[in-house]
Amino acid sequence: MNKKTDNTAQILITKEKLEINELISTYSFMWDEKNVLGLSDLFTEKCVWSWYRVDGTAVLEISGREAFNDFVKQLFSNELKGIQTRHFQTNTIFIEITEITAKTKTIYFSTKVMLNGKVDMENQPLTSYQGVYEDEFVKTENGWKFKNRKVVTDN
Repeated sequence: MNKKTDNTAQILITKEKLEINELISTYSFMWDEKNVLGLSDLFTEKCVWSWYRVDGTAVLEISGREAFNDFVKQLFSNELKGIQTRHFQTNTIFIEITEITAKTKTIYFSTKVMLNGKVDMENQPLTSYQGVYEDEFVKTENGWKFKNRKVVTDN
């Protein structure tokens, strides 16, 4: 390869990484806004969303976008009703990236606060979870999508 080809390839990989980072960030915004359809649209039809404890214990595994959609709809309507979450993600590293697939790890920290309409010292954000997202992505005709998201919680 010549220098021009190397530079072009590096620019393309950088573009793909930026698009994937945008997808990772969009996940947090969609979750915190309780946007069920926006969140589900970030995943492939045959996705897997799973939750594990740091010791490797499986908590939950959901297969398929429709099942994921049903899960978050129920979660947002019940357990998270009246609660504002905020997800903070940082330190995304790329384990592997090709033109059509990628694997990343991202550290996350999630808080929650009760939406009681008051601003007071008792209504302070609480830590919900912290851990690592282990993600697999695939590039589709509609851009990058989550193929698998494994949520590993420290608590």
